[in-house]
Amino acid sequence: MSTLTQAHNELFRRRPDECFSSVESLIQHCRNEHRESQDRWHLPARLQPVVVITRVLPLVLVQAGPDAQRRFVEFFVAHLRNQNTRMAYLRAAHRFFHWCDQRRLTLAEISSFHVSLYIEELMSFAATTTVKQSIAALRMLGDWLVVGQVLKTNPTSSARGPRYAIKKGKTQVLSADEARELLESIDVSTIVGLRDRALSNSLGPLKARRKPTIFAADSHAGRRRGG
Repeated sequence: MSTLTQAHNELFRRRPDECFSSVESLIQHCRNEHRESQDRWHLPARLQPVVVITRVLPLVLVQAGPDAQRRFVEFFVAHLRNQNTRMAYLRAAHRFFHWCDQRRLTLAEISSFHVSLYIEELMSFAATTTVKQSIAALRMLGDWLVVGQVLKTNPTSSARGPRYAIKKGKTQVLSADEARELLESIDVSTIVGLRDRALSNSLGPLKARRKPTIFAADSHAGRRRGG
């Protein structure tokens, strides 16, 4: 019984400033605490992000006003989730807006004509993949600014970059001598060897018959399993 009494005193012990003579005094104490807490804490709706303008925002956006600055930061913080994509697009945006700042262009004055000039200049020293990535970053950022009513139209929507195509694949193709050596190395004294020889003959020179051959191999395996 003494243990329960000690536990009760530890749990429900009150300091002198926590003891109240009546319920009304307790309510008044809670109101005073609530009033003092409003002075120390800010409501979530009043919180505003603090942005280091000199490091994050280009000068063109700084001159465009707080709405453009906020929308620019939200694009990279809230819209892009991949860290590598975020950094690559941020570099592309800074490069373009620095180009615009050198020509004394404001955000509202940027048109598709200026974007085309920038792409032509970028193609003179940057790789094709870099140019296409820059166009994708600027087009997505322009759409984001249009949705946020910072821009009326997206000047990069009609921008087109250079064509990029991989003409040579990474997989090496066997020469005629190498293919002959491969076929002759297959042991045809067994059924498995005959099957491998037949598959190699069909997959080598006749690429168009690759899918039918695979289907035939699957059906052959199904018959072996009793399917």
